Amino acid sequence: MATIDPTSDVSILQLKVTLLGVEPSVWRRLLVPASITLTELHFVINEALGWSCAQLHTFTEGARKFGDPELDPDNAHQYEDENEVTLESLVKVGQKLTYAYDLSDEWEHEILVEQRVALDPRTAYPLCIGGARACPPEDCEGPEGYKLFLAAMGDPSHPEHDQMREWIGGYFDPEGFDANRTNLAIRHMYECPDCEGCDDESCDCDHKGHSHSHDHDN
Repeated sequence: MATIDPTSDVSILQLKVTLLGVEPSVWRRLLVPASITLTELHFVINEALGWSCAQLHTFTEGARKFGDPELDPDNAHQYEDENEVTLESLVKVGQKLTYAYDLSDEWEHEILVEQRVALDPRTAYPLCIGGARACPPEDCEGPEGYKLFLAAMGDPSHPEHDQMREWIGGYFDPEGFDANRTNLAIRHMYECPDCEGCDDESCDCDHKGHSHSHDHDN
């Protein structure tokens, strides 16, 4: 990921992305170019939270809804094209929009534009500058399912404890968050954006077999 030319007129927005319906709160604070498209923002949020980019998504601002038209070829949902809209054209400082991920599990995120900050020519953007707690596992059936998952994982006597441990691979830390690893994931996404089924043995990205080009319809 290249740094932004300090002589350019690019401005930086500070966002707080909060996963709704989960307590204690799961959130990330991000610095992104104001000119970022909603498509790009979708991928950045996925890397910052820990989602896999493998589910359908939408952005909503007021009565307007944005998505990937390739995933709605018949225009059944009448989404506006998210790739044609920049963040700064949609919301101003102090305003919010909603990002929904996995429309079956109904994960919703509040995106608050907290402030406009000075561009630092030494910094690569987008950047995660803070956050709390791990992203829930995918396919755990939304906020209510996540509560049940945590209850089962935290109680060895729970009737679903063994099943959940086997499903998640043995261990899950709901408090786990590492800003350094998050930024590495974001940086790798920009350095190797087409690494779906990556066969390049010299590539050290974390996304081999992981697509950043399209969501899957599930």
